[in-house]
Amino acid sequence: MTTSRKRPARKPVAEPRPGPSADRKRGSFTFIEEARRRQILDAALTLFAERGYDRTSLTDLAAAIGVSKGVVSYHFHGKAELGREALRHLIRRYRDFVRERLDAKATARERLLELPIACIDFVQQQPLPYLVYLDTLGSFGTATERQEFMARAIAGMRHLLTELILAAQAEGSVARFAPGPLADLIQASVDGLMEQVALEPGAVDLDGAKVLLLQMMNGVLDAR
Repeated sequence: MTTSRKRPARKPVAEPRPGPSADRKRGSFTFIEEARRRQILDAALTLFAERGYDRTSLTDLAAAIGVSKGVVSYHFHGKAELGREALRHLIRRYRDFVRERLDAKATARERLLELPIACIDFVQQQPLPYLVYLDTLGSFGTATERQEFMARAIAGMRHLLTELILAAQAEGSVARFAPGPLADLIQASVDGLMEQVALEPGAVDLDGAKVLLLQMMNGVLDAR
């Protein structure tokens, strides 16, 4: 008579341990990690647009991309971090869109005139991101944290506008004046239009606004 040997018990498959998170510098992620993070962030923005930040769980997100919740938790330490990184991801997409448009222009003046038009075009093509941006600001725990994040985002665009104005003045295609006030006015115009479109999508004539904005900017740039 033969006896059967017991097979050694299989070790349970462990969920991925918390790993990369926003605490690591972006350059330190592997190619595979970076691709997975982008997939998660893209899916998160889609769900935030459909359901809202508060009504989207990590489980919902994992199901949407066909992975376990542990995979999401490996890349993001909780929903708050995911929300903050999703906002940064959204801003990067916005800036990449604008930068690509600017790079196609030959002179600093052309790039300066193109910048607000590119921003408005982004809104026309993707009207939901601004509402997602406002909604997901709740991922920051305090009003001070939200204010600091928004201030950094605004400062980045103001810096770019100021650089373009100074470059256009250096090439002699723009009149000499203090660049700060114009940079603030251009940014305020774009941000105001984005908010209006988000709140009342059909009430804003963006094409007409672009034409008028260019006329106003050309008048200022030529000191008329």
